[in-house]
Amino acid sequence: MAKVSSSRIVIGFALAFLVFAVNSLGMVPWTILVLVTALLGYQEFLSLCANKNIYPSKQAGKVALVLFMLVPLLLPDQHNPLAIFVVQAAILGLSSFMAILRLLMRGKTNFEDISATIFGIVYLGLLPSYLVWIRDLNQGVLFIAIFIFTIGLNDVAALFIGRYFGKTPLSPQISPNKTIEGSLAGLVAGAATFYFLVKAFHLQMNYQFAYLGLQRGLADELLPLLLGFTLALFGQIGDLVESLFKREVGVKDSGSIFQSHGGILDRTDSQFATAWLAYFIFAYLLS
Repeated sequence: MAKVSSSRIVIGFALAFLVFAVNSLGMVPWTILVLVTALLGYQEFLSLCANKNIYPSKQAGKVALVLFMLVPLLLPDQHNPLAIFVVQAAILGLSSFMAILRLLMRGKTNFEDISATIFGIVYLGLLPSYLVWIRDLNQGVLFIAIFIFTIGLNDVAALFIGRYFGKTPLSPQISPNKTIEGSLAGLVAGAATFYFLVKAFHLQMNYQFAYLGLQRGLADELLPLLLGFTLALFGQIGDLVESLFKREVGVKDSGSIFQSHGGILDRTDSQFATAWLAYFIFAYLLS
């Protein structure tokens, strides 16, 4: 039974402190943090692709990442779902076209290069941009904190329970160390954390939406649990997707910038994969 190292715990607390500190400083510092994190993650992504002789368009990817992150700053308070979708679709379409054009100009390219370019733009541009959109909401500071706590405690519970009590492999071919016991613990922790924070800060469900015929009082109790559970579930799926990608290219960690915590992608897989869902929860289901 492998124990969790003390350095891993210290680094984890340091990273959490950095995230919460920057979140409290304002929209611009937060956007810069998310953008820098995404760009560093993109560099790791390019390195992982190179292990399989896949070479996405670096320039198109980086331009798309910057555009996705800056849109919430340039269009503040524009939280109409259709408007956001149109802007994001335009960025994705233009950056993909530019990427394909640049790849064709190389003279040597293949379908994997094009696919990896578009995947990188979505995974490290579109998805993390929702962290900026969340921060731009009226209670953005609080919402970011709730999101980070929910996903963070999901990860921590899954790690510790899985490491010390887990016996049944969750997906041994993708990630041998993950267990069903750890996964269930993470889901429970995520649901409980989200529910507790929603209640602690007196957030209310938005009843412009129909909640499957549930009475209001019952919905107020069940829906926060369900939303927290869903966030934790998508976070674990994001973790497995990144593990699958690393397994495919034959590496244990995406990088070594955080030492025992691995690389940027190792620490942000759950958050990036879940941010879009968290945005729609905070923007349209809670107030």
